[in-house]
Amino acid sequence: MGSLGSSLKAAAQAVWVCVIYVTAVYLAMPANHDPVELPAELVWPFRAAAFLGLILFWVVLGGAFVRLLRDVFAYSPVGRGLG
Repeated sequence: MGSLGSSLKAAAQAVWVCVIYVTAVYLAMPANHDPVELPAELVWPFRAAAFLGLILFWVVLGGAFVRLLRDVFAYSPVGRGLG
């Protein structure tokens, strides 16, 4: 259980490093001085489609990794006890 706890701690630290990095990059970006005037009827369907596309992408990618990890753990002596 000790190695699992240290792995989770390392993963949490990596997530925090990414969050801090993305925040710093976002704050360092210059302001947009050219506002784009578009009708809401055009913008909102595009945003919804882009958001749904991102959700679909991450669900498929996550599912692929779960499938691959199940295959890896099926042949691993460590993973045989993992249902």
